[in-house]
Amino acid sequence: PELRTLLRRTVLAPSVETFHDAVASTVCYRLLLTPCNKTTSPQSPVPIFCPHSLQALIRECLADSEILEMGHTMGEATIADAQAVCRRDPATDSILEVVLFSKGYAALVCHRVAYRLWHSKNRRKYTALFLQSQASANFGLDIHPAAQMGSGIMLDHGTGIVIGETATVGDGCTLLHGVTLGGTGKDHGDRHPKISENVLIGAGTSILGNIHVGSGAKIGAGSVVLRDIPAGATAVGAPAKIIGKAREQAPGSDMDETLQNVSLLHRSMSLMRLSKSSQSTSTTESETETEDDDRLAGDNCCPWRDYARMAKEAPKGTVTICTMRHLLLPERCSPMEFGLCLLELDEKNVGYVKMDVFRRNGVAAIVKHTSLSEERARQIVDKFVNDSNVFAVETSVAVPVST
Repeated sequence: PELRTLLRRTVLAPSVETFHDAVASTVCYRLLLTPCNKTTSPQSPVPIFCPHSLQALIRECLADSEILEMGHTMGEATIADAQAVCRRDPATDSILEVVLFSKGYAALVCHRVAYRLWHSKNRRKYTALFLQSQASANFGLDIHPAAQMGSGIMLDHGTGIVIGETATVGDGCTLLHGVTLGGTGKDHGDRHPKISENVLIGAGTSILGNIHVGSGAKIGAGSVVLRDIPAGATAVGAPAKIIGKAREQAPGSDMDETLQNVSLLHRSMSLMRLSKSSQSTSTTESETETEDDDRLAGDNCCPWRDYARMAKEAPKGTVTICTMRHLLLPERCSPMEFGLCLLELDEKNVGYVKMDVFRRNGVAAIVKHTSLSEERARQIVDKFVNDSNVFAVETSVAVPVST
C-alpha cells in the first residue's frame, strides 16, 4: 500500500497498455519528481516541463524507426537493456524492478530520447540538453546526447558514470559506477573513447581520449586507460597494462568483476632457463632497434609494456611483441594491430611464440588483424623466417656447440 501512489502514476497509470508505455510513464515521473520539503507550502510545485508533453515525447521516440542508434531503434534497445540488467545483476529479480528503480536504466532511456532529438531533422538541441541535465541531476549519470550507445547495455549502479560527446559504447557492454569515457583537454572533434561490443569496464575506471577498446575486453576497477586495448585482452592499472586474455567470449555479460576468469601472462620455466643464455629478443635486431624496444618497455603509458619487458628474456629464435613491431611498423600498422597479431599467436600466454608457430600461423594472423594483403603478409613472414634461419646457421658455424 505504501507504493500505491507511485504505481498508479507509473506502471499502473490509465494510459499504460504496453511495456513501452510503462517505461515512458515511469521515466517521465522519476525525471520530473520533486523531493518532499517540509518547509514548503502544501501547494504542489509547478513542473519545470509539462509531464504530458514529456511522456508523449518519450513515446514518440520509442515508436520511431527512422533514427537508429548503433543500428538499433529505441524500442528494441530499451527492451534489450532491461533484459540485460535482469540477466547480469543478481540483486534484480524482475523487469518491474528495473523500470521502477534502476538509475542506470532510467538514465539510458533519457539518453536514447535525447539522442533522437539531437539527430532529428530540426535538431531539438536544447530539449536534448535539458534531458541530459535532468538525468544527471536526478540519476547521477551524465551522458552527452550525441554519444552513441548500443543495445543490451547495463550501467550498474550508475552513480558517477560520465560519457562524452563523441564516445561510442557497443552492444552487450557493462559499465560499473564511476566510469568515465572522457576527452583530452580543450580539443574539438573526435576526442572520446570507442568501446566495442561485450566489454566489461570496472568501477572507477577512466578511459581518456580517442582510443579504442576491442570487443570482449575487460578493464579492471580503478584503471586509467590512455592507449588502445585490443579485443579479448584484460587490462588493469594506472596507466593500464595488458595482463592476459579474457577466457570468456562476452565479458560484458559474464560479469567477472574480480578478473578471476583471465588467462594471465606468465613466465614459463623453460623461458626462465633459456633466457640465461639469451642476450636479445630477435635474432636480427640492431642496436637502434634494441634502443627502441627499451623505450617501448619503459613507456609507462603503453599497455604492452610487460610484453616488451618479457621480450628481453625470451629465448632466441622466438617472435615477441618487439619482433612484430619491427616487422609491421614499417607497413604502417598500429600498435593495436601488431599487438593483436601476437595475442592470437601466443596461445600459451608466455609473451612469445616459437618460430614454427609463426611460420604456420603468422600470415593468417597478420591478414586478420591488419589491412595487409595475404601476398604481402606472406612476403613478410617468409623473409623473416629465412633471415632467421640464415643467422642461426652462421652462428652455429662461428661458435660451435660443445658436445
